[in-house]
Amino acid sequence: MNELHFLGYYFHVLAGIVWIGMLYYFNFVQTEYFKEAEAGAKADAMAKLAPRALWWFRWGAMITFLTGAYLFHKLGAFGVAMPAIWMGALAGTLMFLNVWLIIWPSSRLCWV
Repeated sequence: MNELHFLGYYFHVLAGIVWIGMLYYFNFVQTEYFKEAEAGAKADAMAKLAPRALWWFRWGAMITFLTGAYLFHKLGAFGVAMPAIWMGALAGTLMFLNVWLIIWPSSRLCWV
């Protein structure tokens, strides 16, 4: 395995951890906090914290997707019937598109 291949795996896993970690943060920490927060604290968090967290969420998804596409290509999965790889790639692609085309645009409306 050459260095570029290793870096592809490394950043794919690292970005995936960031992406899924931010997802857990949103679902288990931020949502519950927003339910209980006072108006001023919630407004401050929405203005300063949420955009930063969404930035990491969005770019974690992008790096995971791009490194996954690179690894998918390097494995030669485009020409080989590897059902597990194809299912993972399809699921990851749909999740990536959900982040960039649905979650991100709708969350930006909350900041305006």
